[in-house]
Amino acid sequence: MSIAFPAVVLFFLALPGIILNRKLSTAGDLRLKRGVTEEIAASLLAAVVVHLIWASLVSVVLHFAGLKIDLKAVLMLASGHYGDKSLEFDRSLKSLADYPWQVGMYLILSCVFAMWLAGCFQHLSPAMKTWLLAAEDEPAANRFRSWRTFTNSDSTPIITTINAIVEIADTAYLYTGVLNEIFPDEFGNPAYFELVSANRRLFRDDSSPTVTIPRNSFFLKWSEIITLNIQSYSLQPAEDDVQA
Repeated sequence: MSIAFPAVVLFFLALPGIILNRKLSTAGDLRLKRGVTEEIAASLLAAVVVHLIWASLVSVVLHFAGLKIDLKAVLMLASGHYGDKSLEFDRSLKSLADYPWQVGMYLILSCVFAMWLAGCFQHLSPAMKTWLLAAEDEPAANRFRSWRTFTNSDSTPIITTINAIVEIADTAYLYTGVLNEIFPDEFGNPAYFELVSANRRLFRDDSSPTVTIPRNSFFLKWSEIITLNIQSYSLQPAEDDVQA
């Protein structure tokens, strides 16, 4: 028996785990960096979890139809044929050949179920996902934590303004606005800055009119910024409020 056939079976069985692992490896906007061995192990573990849950649900439905999942045949096909159990292997292969549509639908729906589980995970808050994945010590998370201080403060509220020079068609423009959010790339570096109350004017011409950008949010791409100036201000309560 060639090793190619069991490898194909294992790939299709592991596919739901690969899909789920890809989603679960995202903490907030950051992608966890793992080695190849860790990625394979995580995908296989995720596949086991998906199949345990999905196969249990399918078995309940099949029970009312008088059918059941032949786990012995699945294990035989996944492990390959060794020894003298040719009849047993032929029986397992026949189980696959006799129900191609059922097997295909199970695999397709298991992938859909994995995507649904991943979607439920994505609805968790970034902080919860980071905690669940223990991603606080990831290099990307550590790198982006310093940028987060411009939009989040544990003590006092802050407001952050941005002045960025962007060159468009050999013409430099100065963009200004209030920073609302920073979106990182998978390595923890800024990818986009979201500005509100954004304005633009020619950089080298102080007499040029300032144009207000008519959008609720304006996004600046990190790779297009030539020079960046960020200023943060703490919003302290007024003296009257303190005395009250």
